Amino acid sequence: MNTETLAAIWRDQHRSFRSLPLWVQLWVGWLVVINLVGAASAGTPTGAAVRRASLLFMPLNTALIVYERGWSSALSFTHLVAWPPLLVTLARRLRAPELGASERRLATAVLLTNAVSLAFDVVDAARWIRGERAVAGA
Repeated sequence: MNTETLAAIWRDQHRSFRSLPLWVQLWVGWLVVINLVGAASAGTPTGAAVRRASLLFMPLNTALIVYERGWSSALSFTHLVAWPPLLVTLARRLRAPELGASERRLATAVLLTNAVSLAFDVVDAARWIRGERAVAGA
């Protein structure tokens, strides 16, 4: 892929993302940040769980954004696969007696954030299945 093509892909996905409602852009920003912080928690079971979930959905979502040249409800499907096992793992981790306060706060924040995300993803997946397959900003 040449630099012109990469630049066009970047412009398309950026335009698409910026066409989303502001609250969605802010939500996606929070979702990315809390999961990056979780994944960066080296040496903790919480960090390992978030990294595994991220490795499952991030490459697929990136490929979908590049393929579609923007953001659509199709992105919800990878979360429907990645979030449930992560949420179960984090809920179990929160019951661990050896869990420190810092990891407890992080696991709670990631669990709550991704649980809300999962609820949005169920709605988006249903829309996509019903035929609402538009790419934002297209």
